[in-house]
Amino acid sequence: MGLLNYYKFTNNRKKALDICNQMVAADEEFLPSYIERAQINLLKNNFDEAEETLIIVLEKDKQNVLAKYILLFKMILNPSPDDEIEKYIDEFFKQIKKVEI
Repeated sequence: MGLLNYYKFTNNRKKALDICNQMVAADEEFLPSYIERAQINLLKNNFDEAEETLIIVLEKDKQNVLAKYILLFKMILNPSPDDEIEKYIDEFFKQIKKVEI
């Protein structure tokens, strides 16, 4: 993750994405690598790839608040006609209330 953070800090998104892809290939159950990949794809305006990655995370962990937050952010940045943003926002805040900090 150190090298990934270096590439993110230096705005080298291509290399950061390469590192994320290597992390996902090394351990498909390590969800933070998917989250990082989704965030970098959003920064690169790869909205479809970001959404696909977040859906994978939510299939593995339906309660992943960070994945839902990033997906909501993606819906706001790049809405599609199929997005039900209002419904998703309501569901998101209901879950936030349930999560203990």
